[in-house]
Amino acid sequence: MTLYIELGGRSVIERAVRQVLNVRLQNTSRPSDVMLPHQAELLREDLTEFLIFLFGGAPFYEGPAIHHAFSYICNSHSAFDEVRDMFIEELTLRPQTAGLRPQVHAALEQIRHHAVRQPHPAQMQERPQLQARSF
Repeated sequence: MTLYIELGGRSVIERAVRQVLNVRLQNTSRPSDVMLPHQAELLREDLTEFLIFLFGGAPFYEGPAIHHAFSYICNSHSAFDEVRDMFIEELTLRPQTAGLRPQVHAALEQIRHHAVRQPHPAQMQERPQLQARSF
C-alpha cells in the first residue's frame, strides 16, 4: 500500500496544500511576493500533483521543476523545515494517520535539495576544515 493511500488520497493532500499555502502566502514579507489568485491556483495545483507523485499516488510528475513551486513558500532550509512540519501536521491530522509522520518526514526530506537549492548549513559545517601549517 502506498503512502498516498494510507494518508487518505487526493482529498487529504489537496486540503493540506491549501492549508499550507494559505498560511505561507499570507506571511509574505515583500509586496513583490504577493501572488495573483490565478498564480496561487496554479501553485496549488502544481504542489498537489507533485505531492501525489511523491507519496506514490501517480507514476510520474510532469509539472514544472519543484524548486519553482517551493520557492514561493520557502527560500531557505529553515523555511523548508517549517513547511515540511506544516505538511506533516496537516497530512497526519487523523488518528489513523498519526503513525505515518516518520514516512511523510522522510519523503519530504528526499526533496529538500530540489526544493531549496542551497547548501544545507549542517553539511557546510561537516566539511573538514583545512588548516594552514607553517613549515
